[in-house]
Amino acid sequence: MKIKKRKALTRFLYLFFFLGLQLATVHAQEKRILRGIVTETTDKGNILPIEGASIHWLYTQSGTTSDSLGHFQLPYHPNSRKLVISYIGFKTDTLLIAGEPFVKVALINRNELGEIAVSYVRKSSEVSFIDPFKTTLMNEKELFKAACCNLSESFETNPSVDVAFSDALTGTKQIQMLGLASQYTLMSQENIPSTRGISMLQGPSFTPGTWLKGIQVTKGQGSVVNGFESMAGQINTELHSTETKERLYLNSYYGAGGRTELNMVTRLHTDGKFRHVLFLHGNTTFLETDHNKDGFMDNPTGRQGNLLYRFRWDLSKGLSWMGGFRVLDDLRNSGQLGVNVDNPGKLYAMKLGAQRQEAWSKLAFTFPRKVYKSMGLQMQFANQNNQARFGKHNYGGQQQSTYINFIYQSIIGTTNHKFKTGFSIQSDRFAERLVQFDTLLPVVWNQQEVVSGAFFEYTLNVLPKFTLVSGIRGDYSSIFNGFITPRLHLRYAISDKTVLRASAGRGRRLASVLGENMTLLASSRVFQFPKLNLQTLVPLSEYPLSMAGFRPEIAWNYGLSLQHEFRLNYRPATLHIDFFHTRFENQLVVDRYEDSRSVYFYNLEGRSYSNNLQIQLEVEPMRRFDIRLAYRLFDTRTQYKSQLLNAPMVAKHRAFANFAYETKTKWSFDYTLQWIGQKPLPSTSGNHHGDLFANSSEAYWLSNVQVSKSFKNQGLDLYVGAENLFNFMQHHAILNASTPFDEYFDATLVWGPVFGRMVYGGMRWKW
Repeated sequence: MKIKKRKALTRFLYLFFFLGLQLATVHAQEKRILRGIVTETTDKGNILPIEGASIHWLYTQSGTTSDSLGHFQLPYHPNSRKLVISYIGFKTDTLLIAGEPFVKVALINRNELGEIAVSYVRKSSEVSFIDPFKTTLMNEKELFKAACCNLSESFETNPSVDVAFSDALTGTKQIQMLGLASQYTLMSQENIPSTRGISMLQGPSFTPGTWLKGIQVTKGQGSVVNGFESMAGQINTELHSTETKERLYLNSYYGAGGRTELNMVTRLHTDGKFRHVLFLHGNTTFLETDHNKDGFMDNPTGRQGNLLYRFRWDLSKGLSWMGGFRVLDDLRNSGQLGVNVDNPGKLYAMKLGAQRQEAWSKLAFTFPRKVYKSMGLQMQFANQNNQARFGKHNYGGQQQSTYINFIYQSIIGTTNHKFKTGFSIQSDRFAERLVQFDTLLPVVWNQQEVVSGAFFEYTLNVLPKFTLVSGIRGDYSSIFNGFITPRLHLRYAISDKTVLRASAGRGRRLASVLGENMTLLASSRVFQFPKLNLQTLVPLSEYPLSMAGFRPEIAWNYGLSLQHEFRLNYRPATLHIDFFHTRFENQLVVDRYEDSRSVYFYNLEGRSYSNNLQIQLEVEPMRRFDIRLAYRLFDTRTQYKSQLLNAPMVAKHRAFANFAYETKTKWSFDYTLQWIGQKPLPSTSGNHHGDLFANSSEAYWLSNVQVSKSFKNQGLDLYVGAENLFNFMQHHAILNASTPFDEYFDATLVWGPVFGRMVYGGMRWKW
C-alpha cells in the first residue's frame, strides 16, 4: 500500500510540475514580444517598407498593423504559432514562429492563386485610417478627372480647397483653405517649401498638373519638421519620380479662348544607379474674349515656358542623392480690348511678368541594418522676379530664398517610439518697389530675414488604436528674435472603421505686404500705410522703408475630425466630419471696408478668427461609380478699424457634389456641381451714385463635366469637357469699366466667373 501511495504521490507531483511548467510557459509567452518588419522588393531591386500591413496570429483575434517604416510588434499568443501577414495587392504569407525575437517578411507584389487573380482598385482620393494627420491623398486618377492645367486648377474635385479669381484682369486663381487666403497654407514640393512671399499669388499656376504624380492636402497644422509657417494646412505636391516606367509622357490641351498647352515628361538614359527625368511645359493664349461685354478681356493673353530636370543617384548601399533645377518665364497681358500693352495710349493696359530659377538637393542615408534609422539633408535656392503694370501703377519685386533642413530619425527602444530631430535655416531677401499713379512717391521695401532653428518630433504608436505626434521647434529671427512653435496631433481608433483625430498648434510667418497683394493694384484704390510716415516726397535712392513696421503674423489652429467607414446598401461608404478653428494673435489686416478709394494695411488690433465645419460623404452605389458630397460652413471675421466684420470674398455656405463613373470599356464620366453662397464685398459706398455694388454677392451654381476614353493597349487617353456648363457670369465685374483712369475704377471686386462656358479637349499618351 505504501508503494502504491508513493507512486500515486509521485504521479501527482509530476502532473503538478508539468501543469505548472505549462502555465509558466504560457505566462512567459504572453509576456514575450515578437518584433518584425514587412517589406516589398520593387522591379528595380529596391527594398521598401510596407505601411499598414495586417499581422495576426492564425485563428485568433490578436493582431496589429505595420507602421510607416514597416515595423510591428505583437505579443506571442499561447494558442498559435502561425503568423499571418497580408496587405491589399500582395500575396498573403503565413510563417511558423518558433520563438524568434525578430522576423523579416518580404511580401510578393503579385497576388495570383491558380486561376484566381486578386486585385485592388485604388481610390482616386483617400484619407488613411492610420495617419494621425488629416491628409487627403490625391493620385493621378483624381487629377485626370479635370483638365488640370496647373496646380491651382487641380482642386475642382476636392471640396477641402477653394479656388477663386483674385481680380478681373490677371486671371490669377487664388487657393483658399479653412476660409483663409493661400498665404496661410504651406505650399511645398516633395516637402520642400516651394511657393512663398512674392510668388504666392502666381506660384500655383507655375506647376503643370500633368507633371504631378500626386497631391497631399493636410488640414490644420503640419509637422514641425517642415517648418513653422503652416497655419491653415499644407499642400504638398509630388512630381513624377525617376522610377517612372514610361519613357515618354505627352499631354496636349486646347480650350476656348485660344488657350493651348503642351506638356512632356521623358525618362532619359539610365545606367541603373543614375536615373534622371526631364519635364517640359509650354502654354499660350492668343484670343481676346469679352463674354460679359464690359470692354475688357475676360482672360489675359500671353505665354509660359517651363523646364524642370530631376535626378537620383544611388551612390552606395543606403546612400542616395536626389536633386534638380527649374527655370520659368511667364508673361500675361490684359486690359481693354485691342490695347497694345507696350504702347497703350489712352487705353487701360495690364502687363504681368514673372521669372523664376530654382535648384534643390536631397542627400539621404538609411542605415543598412537599421532601416528605422536615417539621415537627410534638404537644400534649395530660389530666385523670383516679378514685374507688373496696372494702368498707371508700376510694381517690381525680387525675392531670393535659401532653405536648408537636416533631419535625423530613429527609435527609442522599439518602433512604437520614434522621433525626428534636426535643424533648419530659412533666408529670404526682398527688394520691392511700388509707384502709384506714375507719381514721384515710390514705396520701397528692402528687407532680409534669416530664421534658424532646431526641432524635435516624437511619435508614439500603439497600433492599431492610438497614435500621438508631439513636436516643438525653437527658431531665432534676425529681425524679431526668438519664438517657439509647438504642435500636437492625436489619433484614436474607436473601432476598426472609426477614427477620431485632434490637433493643435501654432504657426508664424512674415507677410510680403506688396507681393501678396499685388493684384489689388487692378483698381484706383491707393495703398495706405497709416502707421508709417509716407508723406514726405524724397528721391527713390533715399527712401528705404523697412518691413519691420509690420509684426509677424501668428496664429493658433485647433482641429477635430471624425472618419467613419460603413456599408450603405452593401456598398462601401465613408463619412468625414471636420471642425477647425484658427485664431490670430497678430495679422496683417488688408482693409477695403473703411474707404472705397483706399486699401489700408495695418497690424491687427483686436480679434481675427476663422471657423470651418465640413461634412463629407463618399459612397459607391455600384461598381466603378463614386459619389462625393460635401457641405461647408465658414465663419471668418477680422477686427477692422470700425468693427468686427466678415472677411470679404469668403462665402459662408458652400455645397459640393462630384459624380465619377468608369465603364468596363474604359470610358470615364465625371461631373462636378458646386453651390457657392453669398460673399461679403468690400465697400463701394463712397462712389458716385450708380457706380455701387451691393454689400454682398448673389449665390450661384457652377458645374464642370468631362468625358474621357482610355485606349490602354496604345497608352492613349482622349478627353473633352466643359467648365462653367451653365454659362453663369458676373456681368458687372469691373466698377467704372468705361472710365478706367478715374478714382472709382475697381477690377478687384470679382466674386464669380467673368467668362462664360469654356469647352476644351486634349489627349494624354504614355509610351
